[in-house]
Amino acid sequence: MSQTGFICLYDYNWNPLGKWTQHVAKSWSLKRKAFEQDEFEAQCQGFENSKNACFVGLHTKTGQLKYAAFCGIPSTKNGITSITGVDCRNVFNQEAWVDYTKRETGGQYKIRTVSALFEYLMDTVLEENGINVQVDYELDLDDLDFLIGEWEEEYITRTAQVMNIWTQLMAACHCYNVFIETSFEVTNENKYKLIFTVKRTINSRPIKLSDYDVVMKLSQNVVNRVIYAAESAPTNRGFYYLNNDNTITATLVPGRACFPPVTEMILGETKEEAQAEAYQTLAKNRYKDKVTINLKTKLGSTLEDLDFTYFGVLKGYNPADQSSEKTLPVCQISEDHEGNKSIVFGRLSDYWFMD
Repeated sequence: MSQTGFICLYDYNWNPLGKWTQHVAKSWSLKRKAFEQDEFEAQCQGFENSKNACFVGLHTKTGQLKYAAFCGIPSTKNGITSITGVDCRNVFNQEAWVDYTKRETGGQYKIRTVSALFEYLMDTVLEENGINVQVDYELDLDDLDFLIGEWEEEYITRTAQVMNIWTQLMAACHCYNVFIETSFEVTNENKYKLIFTVKRTINSRPIKLSDYDVVMKLSQNVVNRVIYAAESAPTNRGFYYLNNDNTITATLVPGRACFPPVTEMILGETKEEAQAEAYQTLAKNRYKDKVTINLKTKLGSTLEDLDFTYFGVLKGYNPADQSSEKTLPVCQISEDHEGNKSIVFGRLSDYWFMD
């Protein structure tokens, strides 16, 4: 079924551009991603004026804003404008001085909750570095209140240095099973307002893989055991193990540890620094599988409601054992103007962590 809608270009204040502000989309494709930048491309009838364009909006046939991105530099040739969108979350793709060592007057670290971490990375650190992204946005961190008490000190290395804010955010999202969603609201001035909401991946859906057309990839040859120690005392060691249910434990759990064992040893200036790096090494290897399901298959419509808040409990993961299952998060949802749609579970790509 065709999903053709309308393309609209906006300036940075969300004022629509052009004599005719909505142009029929000849084609478009969208890949939404939980832990990487979205990909969006569109073609439409040529815009007569796009020099002040900041945002591109994909609207449904009824005019509802379906997706928006930074529009880059639209190009027009033979009466057709081509646009390659840039994920709005790219406002956080900034190099800045990031200080995880700040303390309160009483000596406690300022950043010691999940909510405080995201507020720092998505707001405070930009202000402290004098970075003006020239785009107004609001934050919604309310869902992180449910993670009070879930802070993992091992996820963070207490340093102060120049870091990329986006990679730090994606590391935090991966570690705490959350994602950043971009949405838009209409203001009283009848303009759009950009909102970044951090949401938890907390829902699950059992999925029998034999019911769908499935493409699978996996990586078994990743580090799943780490030994850590201080450089000055390499025999005073600690251990972390990545289990086959994607949990990390300090002791070997028979029947749950990943196999075959792939071990790495990490030395740090202190044992605590080595411990943090060891934990992060295993954390980035969680969910190292990728399962793609075509939603145009016979039962594909039963998965249309899945979003990044879901884990798929994939049954029959091992084709030789239909009772086998693996739990993987939704990491990508793709669709285009022709009605093609697919959903991807797992995180086979490389991710960045707080080191």
